[in-house]
Amino acid sequence: MSLLLVWLRKRLAELDAAGGETRLMLTRAQIVDALRVYLPEATNEAKTVEQIERHVNRWWSTDS
Repeated sequence: MSLLLVWLRKRLAELDAAGGETRLMLTRAQIVDALRVYLPEATNEAKTVEQIERHVNRWWSTDS
């Protein structure tokens, strides 16, 4: 969860520094691809994706 939040904050800072857009829009696939490099390599790709999506869902449910 912490990794997700740090990565999202970094993306927001980059967006802010670039000016222009005021909203960061990401797909689940973009989030999974970006966070995959920070996780240990797993033999089960589906399990890795599921783990990341679980964190996204947990963050989303606490944010709403």
